[in-house]
Amino acid sequence: MSLAGNYRADGQVARALELLEPCLEKQKAKVGPGHRDTLRSMDQLAQAYRADGQREKGLELLEKTLEKRTAALGPDHTDR
Repeated sequence: MSLAGNYRADGQVARALELLEPCLEKQKAKVGPGHRDTLRSMDQLAQAYRADGQREKGLELLEKTLEKRTAALGPDHTDR
């Protein structure tokens, strides 16, 4: 589990968000918006938003993540 994941699990969601938000932007810049590492970062950030009470923001990001995974892997892939 990542440091941000440990913070989130420990109830320190604000600290997790401080790590996850810039991490996602760096992932997008480095490997692109559809790369599996970027998608993983999007998922982690969405989960942190939901843990922080930002349910709508988290749900929107989860939906975007699913769309990008489906586009990258195809609709029948099990890792969407």
